[in-house]
Amino acid sequence: MTLSELKSFMVERKRASLTEISIHFDTAASAVRPMVEQWIAKGRLRKLDIQGGCGKAGSGCACKEPPSEVFEWTA
Repeated sequence: MTLSELKSFMVERKRASLTEISIHFDTAASAVRPMVEQWIAKGRLRKLDIQGGCGKAGSGCACKEPPSEVFEWTA
C-alpha cells in the first residue's frame, strides 16, 4: 500500500475505520497507522470522535470491543 493508494481509497469511501483500511489492503493496522498519520499531518484526513456501539462511555459501556478508529477524507 502506498500513500497514493490510501488517498484513492479514502477519496472514494469518504470515511473508513482503521480496520476497514487494513482489511481492504490486506495489511496490518500497525503498518497502516503511519500512513494515516501522514495524511492527518497534511490536513487531508481527520480522525472522527466516534462512541462505542452502545453509545455509553467508560464503565457504563457493555460493548466487548472498543470502537475502531474512524477517519474521514477532508479535501
